Amino acid sequence: VDLIIWDLHGEDDFQHVRLSYLKGSSGCIYVADGTREKTLLTALNLKEIAENTLGEIPCVLVINKLDLKDQWEIDQSILDDMKRKGMMIFQTSAKTGEEVQQAFQLLTQKMMEK
Repeated sequence: VDLIIWDLHGEDDFQHVRLSYLKGSSGCIYVADGTREKTLLTALNLKEIAENTLGEIPCVLVINKLDLKDQWEIDQSILDDMKRKGMMIFQTSAKTGEEVQQAFQLLTQKMMEK
């Protein structure tokens, strides 16, 4: 399986450009910074844009900075509620690598099942 990964910053004003990158995508990973609640809202907004463009495709929500969990602004109950509604969520640390590989593996598995 080959993955092409686009890192599209979520806070710029180039959403029309971003849509051209999305076309043809088979899956998405949305990343939020656990220490900044605003990034979760941005990630969920990007997810909605992608779904409007691509339809339903496999996606994973990654909440990064697990190594700074004591500084998180994102409430665990919100994540638990989203999981109950079927969203695949991983709490990761890019610094330590914790759960990063698992997020990519699950996304790839879901993409191959589709």
